[in-house]
Amino acid sequence: MKTILPLVCLCLLTFACAPATVGNDAPTPPMPTDFAIELAGGGGVTGEWHSISVTAKGDVLEDNKRVATVPQSTREELWKLLIQAGFFDMSGEPGNMSDSITVTANGDTKHVVQELGADPDGFGKLGTDCASLIRQTRKPIQ
Repeated sequence: MKTILPLVCLCLLTFACAPATVGNDAPTPPMPTDFAIELAGGGGVTGEWHSISVTAKGDVLEDNKRVATVPQSTREELWKLLIQAGFFDMSGEPGNMSDSITVTANGDTKHVVQELGADPDGFGKLGTDCASLIRQTRKPIQ
């Protein structure tokens, strides 16, 4: 376990510092009015999970506590990232340590869980790009 923890930390730092980029210029369908997203991760020895969510109203929740808001443009960019990454076609299997993305749109919810590092260029990059965008554009509540 002592050799795995530094490796996991290095991977998380690498993904956290990656710029949010989009590699597909295909037309994106309009963002649904009920669009919401939750990014979560955890597991391991403690079994703890932590999450960051953006609600349909633009509220940012960290572990279900309202901490900030994001503008409509951030929600639209998150939607675009999901569509261009093919999120609605993704699947995965949980592992000892996992990441998840849950999206609500058009009255449906899609939940994908993948073992940490299982798909760093697809699912992992999508989660990192979404989290970076939220962090960069959020405005703390006063």
